[in-house]
Amino acid sequence: MSAQVYELIESGGYIEGAEAEGFNFGDFSEHGLRILDSQFSGCSMDGTVFSACHFSDVVFTGLSAPEVSFVDSGLQDVTISQSRLGGVQAFGTSWTRGRFEVAKIGFFNLRGARLNTVRFVGCAIEELDLSAATAKSVVFEDCTIEHLVLTGATCTKVDLRGARISRVTDISGLKGTIMSPEQFADLAPSFATMLGISLK
Repeated sequence: MSAQVYELIESGGYIEGAEAEGFNFGDFSEHGLRILDSQFSGCSMDGTVFSACHFSDVVFTGLSAPEVSFVDSGLQDVTISQSRLGGVQAFGTSWTRGRFEVAKIGFFNLRGARLNTVRFVGCAIEELDLSAATAKSVVFEDCTIEHLVLTGATCTKVDLRGARISRVTDISGLKGTIMSPEQFADLAPSFATMLGISLK
């Protein structure tokens, strides 16, 4: 199946019903590619660019992606699990019913993205940038986020109670989120710093 995937990508066609294991996407750069109802296991992406592509009912398990781009793409019912992602460029994307399970993510650039019903479970994220993004019904369960950027973000029912957050940039973006009292207390010193308040 990997050879078939390679041929389809090279021809600029679409992939449907693929089951590939250990496939190396490498530094492919594709525009408008469609990947439907497919499963990829133990695959790698390093420098792979999916521009204005469409993914639907796709599962990535054990994905290794030091650098990958989904800019301006649409992702629906996509699951990424047991994966290690470095820099993910996903600004301008549309994520619907997405799921991340037990994934380690370095920098997740979701600036200007639209997220609807996306769930993060057991994920460790160094920096999650949601600047100017629209996020609705996004849930974090047993996650850690070192740096959450919410500049200009619009959040609706974004449940952060399952996330251990070290730092937040632009607390105004927290409007529309759900936090526990303990979380709010833990972040109070950083909130005070941003507001110019001295705690003594």
